[in-house]
Amino acid sequence: MLAALALAYAFGAAIVIPHALSFPDALFHGGAPGNSQTSIWLWVAWHAAFPLLVALALLARDLPPLPRRRVAPAAIAVMAVGYGLVALCGVLAFDTTLPTLVVNGNFTAGFANGTWEAVLAIDVFALVTVVAIGRTSSTLSLWLSVSLVAVVGDATLTLLSAAASTSAGTSHASTPHSAPASSWPRCSPSSTACTAASRAWRRSTA
Repeated sequence: MLAALALAYAFGAAIVIPHALSFPDALFHGGAPGNSQTSIWLWVAWHAAFPLLVALALLARDLPPLPRRRVAPAAIAVMAVGYGLVALCGVLAFDTTLPTLVVNGNFTAGFANGTWEAVLAIDVFALVTVVAIGRTSSTLSLWLSVSLVAVVGDATLTLLSAAASTSAGTSHASTPHSAPASSWPRCSPSSTACTAASRAWRRSTA
């Protein structure tokens, strides 16, 4: 079980690096590696794969421990697999054929194709798995539960904020706005015909 947990945490620690590098102007001025969807897909990989790997580690808790002579090779293999998963996620995140999740800060596309709901479902599944099968007297299980509560909370708050901003942006876009005063018809304020024409124009643009 410890080797599987090491894999989960190796992945979780390593994926922070490409995720940070993918943010525009975070470390590279004038642009960042990848495309407009790279950062958000790395976020999806981080928040889905890490809790899933933790849950799988708990499911493998009854496997016999490794012999002492195999501990070092197993540790090297775990680190290699963890970093390999990060590299795979990075390559896939650069793929322009992946579904669009965010457009100009609008998260509607991710809700439409079910990506956000899937991430949250995986996080909740992992948390329930750890709580259900973890040994209640185990300090390790307790801290794994705490870490997954943090993951679920992070994903929930992020998606709630995204849903709120998306909803606000949609309602803002659908609300009619009066045209600026600089575009109103210009004529003499004392002209009755001009006043009537201005009123009609305002009604038509309201």
